[in-house]
Amino acid sequence: MKKKIIIFAVLWLIVCFSSANAVQQMLPFPGGETWICTQGNDTTFTHKDKWKYSWDFAIPSGYPISASAGGTVVYAGYNSIIGNTIIINYGNSEYGKYCHLLNTTNCPLEVTVGEVVSQGQIIGYCGSTGSSSTGSHIHYNVQNSNSIWGESIPSSFIDVWGNKAIQEIPKQGGLYTSANHYCKLSDYRVGKFSKGDDGWRLYGGSVDSGFIPRTKPFSLTYYHLKGVNTFGHPISWVKEYHPKDNPYGCPAMDPVWIQDFSTTSFSNVNDAPLTSIMVLNPYVWNPRVSYQGVAYPLHGEMLKYWREHFCELGPPASNEFYYDGTEIVVQWFEPYPNNYVAVGFWTKERVFHTSNDICHQAFDSRFRDKHLYQNIGCPDGKCTGTGGGGEDLPNNVLSGDNWSIASYGLYGHVNHDTSEPSDKRTEYTNN
Repeated sequence: MKKKIIIFAVLWLIVCFSSANAVQQMLPFPGGETWICTQGNDTTFTHKDKWKYSWDFAIPSGYPISASAGGTVVYAGYNSIIGNTIIINYGNSEYGKYCHLLNTTNCPLEVTVGEVVSQGQIIGYCGSTGSSSTGSHIHYNVQNSNSIWGESIPSSFIDVWGNKAIQEIPKQGGLYTSANHYCKLSDYRVGKFSKGDDGWRLYGGSVDSGFIPRTKPFSLTYYHLKGVNTFGHPISWVKEYHPKDNPYGCPAMDPVWIQDFSTTSFSNVNDAPLTSIMVLNPYVWNPRVSYQGVAYPLHGEMLKYWREHFCELGPPASNEFYYDGTEIVVQWFEPYPNNYVAVGFWTKERVFHTSNDICHQAFDSRFRDKHLYQNIGCPDGKCTGTGGGGEDLPNNVLSGDNWSIASYGLYGHVNHDTSEPSDKRTEYTNN
């Protein structure tokens, strides 16, 4: 019995030590970008045997590639088979290898041997160099040495989650959205802004018996809104906003998760003025990104109105958008599952109306569905999924309507245009 206890204790220490020292990787392309995994682990002949723990992501030529984790560059050069390659020593005997990169005047290798890089830093640009590549893509794997032919080892990414918030590895054919954001001034990865935790933090969901990855929805929204450059700096933890915090009080309303942001420069976070917030809607399930809960931004006059009328509105159920040019700013809310109310701010008259008060074309429910997933990289209704009480979302239902988006998504700002985005992603074949 004593022997079994000793063995168990040793195994427990090994597991704890390994978990504490595991490298926290993120996808090898910039935060907010969504790309398809064209080849996964242990698939065709190029991802077999020594190199079976590898991934290919189809990314157009010239697009930036990010460091999956921080470390020291130990190789940056050319090989006739795998092309221009960078290898980064992450520590803990783990090395990240990035293959098929460009190395031109306009798209050079951005790092040199001996250089220390940060997670999310741009290290090069995607290409199709080397004889083993048949199309523009990035080949990535973690290996056990600094050799270009080092043996791959199992690894995962903290911004890849499966059904019910179970962390998993990218699978062939899957679309994956990165949260690998980098800012020279500091690390503004929102996933770190969950108090007492250095990564995604999971909390039991009040909607079902599963889990809600509490900071992932906030992070994806943050990066699709262009992060620190446009949406501002996170100035609080992800926290609960209780009905009791509302001066009017509404005990029947459930609390919601929120996070505070500021676009104003500050030296002390306690002095930063609040300019916008994100609010988690726990009623939305989206199989496109495989989790329960989508975060939406609130700012300006709409944020003020929401704070005053939280009891009647609940969490947002769409992004903010413009109707009829910039005449009316509209946003949908969901006080209870599958129960919606729209709020409109008439910018010239500076007055608010709701869909409960008046009947107006700006409050057409098709607009709500259209903007449901804009902030997580699904513009123009290109996501499958369900929202609110589980209703199916129509695709492209607003064809021909006059509308524009007030917030930013994967393809940038869209104005009065229901056609395909100008930089529509094309398909690439690769090995």
